[in-house]
Amino acid sequence: MEKLVYFPGGTVIALDHKLGVTPAAWQAYLAFNVNGVKSGPIAPAAGNDVELVGMDDKTITVKNGTCSEFWLLITAEAGAPPSPPT
Repeated sequence: MEKLVYFPGGTVIALDHKLGVTPAAWQAYLAFNVNGVKSGPIAPAAGNDVELVGMDDKTITVKNGTCSEFWLLITAEAGAPPSPPT
């Protein structure tokens, strides 16, 4: 697992996803410390814990809409590549 990103309340962060296309789907997970599941739980974000600000072929930009601090993990997928013309 990649290192979790520190995500204090009110922070806006742009994460480079390296997919080369705008993601078809994404999911945010939160932990209460940098070690995530090694020393505590990690769970899907809910409500305004992680708000999507923008997404394109390079970055996913999210905001912590709370005043709580978390450690963030974002997953993203590009979806199936387009079928070649027949």
